[in-house]
Amino acid sequence: MPIIKDPKPVVLYPAEVLRARCEPIDGVSEDSRSLAAELRASLSASPGIGLAAPQIGIARRMILLRCDQKTKAGGGLVMIDPTIVESSEVRTAMVEGCLSLPGERFTVSRPEKVMVEYMSETGRVKTIELDGLAAKCVQHEIDHLDGILILDRAAQPGVTFAARVGAIEAATLAHLSRSR
Repeated sequence: MPIIKDPKPVVLYPAEVLRARCEPIDGVSEDSRSLAAELRASLSASPGIGLAAPQIGIARRMILLRCDQKTKAGGGLVMIDPTIVESSEVRTAMVEGCLSLPGERFTVSRPEKVMVEYMSETGRVKTIELDGLAAKCVQHEIDHLDGILILDRAAQPGVTFAARVGAIEAATLAHLSRSR
């Protein structure tokens, strides 16, 4: 029987937990199932497409993705102790937002495709290849587990993707409205 939790509020920057390197979970337990339920409840109560445990005040290595068909099934894709094991050389810029930085948006360049190894909620080690928005989302959430925020990855002043930012932002917003 699934655990049902009330949503926890999203922790806002500059809370210290957002800068912490999170502790591994190392296995499935009642605590990890409870944390997954808390992530689901909190993401359901927010306008986001991904959430990391430190964003609800818990410095553990777990994320939840709900950004495309591959990651939405079953209430979202929970990843325990996720690690990017491979990434494409091709990088693309995208305007990103973050639930912990409400109202802020930053242009971030990330690999277009990634391979992620993680433990599932059932304790199986899995590997998944993600591209496009899902690849960007998983990288964003894994960054949270290492205390890295989008403002740390934002394009530097003087380095601009200006010609593409408007189109990228429009495409991202269009995708989000279709995927919710």
